[in-house]
Amino acid sequence: MKTMNVVSHLASAMLTTRLPGRPMVLGINGVDGSGKTTLARALAADLAAREFPVCLISVDDFHYPRSIRARRGALSPEGFRYDAINLAALADKALSPIAQAREFPVSIATAVWSIDADAPVDRRAVISADTMVVVEGVFLFDCPVLPLLDLKVYVRADFETTLQRVQIRDCHIFGSADAVVQRYRTKYIPGQRIYLQEVQPEQLADIVVDNDDFERPLIVKNRLQGMSPSGV
Repeated sequence: MKTMNVVSHLASAMLTTRLPGRPMVLGINGVDGSGKTTLARALAADLAAREFPVCLISVDDFHYPRSIRARRGALSPEGFRYDAINLAALADKALSPIAQAREFPVSIATAVWSIDADAPVDRRAVISADTMVVVEGVFLFDCPVLPLLDLKVYVRADFETTLQRVQIRDCHIFGSADAVVQRYRTKYIPGQRIYLQEVQPEQLADIVVDNDDFERPLIVKNRLQGMSPSGV
């Protein structure tokens, strides 16, 4: 496989594996700070530049209410793992309507809960037969979402690397870099370790992107093309 830009490669993978007359749904999974959101947005922009309709969906818009997220305690790793993301709503309201549709267009929900307002929302999108759907977020390869993804991408990054990134990204949320580190070491990283051990998302992925070097991501697994490595 020729060395190429990772984003262009993912876009090409969607185009070559999509079924005629149906939308293509690609899921991008990874731990917090791995770069999955950045990659998803870049991929959506690439597909739009190719003049495809694009729908970008984030698990951040499918959180549970705060009362559920905090029921095991504010710093519980198990609470983050099992009570943070409403994967059933993501499957039922966003992805199942696409999978079950016999005709297009079809309307889907792209957001059901505002984590900032801690209140329900109803944001929707119309999916046509040629829409490219890009879904990104933590815990994405868990049931019941996994069977609804046509193509699965896992973004790999070491926890020490991601911790450096989230110190900058989340400082305004928690007040200081030290507070970010404490929160991630206590709650988010242990919660994601549970997911990694239970689900082994890298094994489930069709494509794995090593993103320890944010400026030079590298495709280290490609089930579509003999798992040959590629980079930017």
